[in-house]
Amino acid sequence: MAYSVLAMSAVTLWRPVGQAELKLIEQSGWRRFPPRLARQPIFYPVLSEEYARKIAAGTRRMQRPAALAMSFDSTSTLRS
Repeated sequence: MAYSVLAMSAVTLWRPVGQAELKLIEQSGWRRFPPRLARQPIFYPVLSEEYARKIAAGTRRMQRPAALAMSFDSTSTLRS
């Protein structure tokens, strides 16, 4: 089956991150997220800043220092 590229676009996604994770992202030159921890079964970005902030607020109660909501652009290619 042959594929043809229909569109390439950037989608902004959001993800709550803790201070330690943010530091690792910064050390990568803002190019990648660090490997997941054993307690993180999936990479979990969300589509809205509001929802990411809500998740971060819930995480903030369990984590010190606070969790943050981070945005990043993901390029997606749609194929047919």
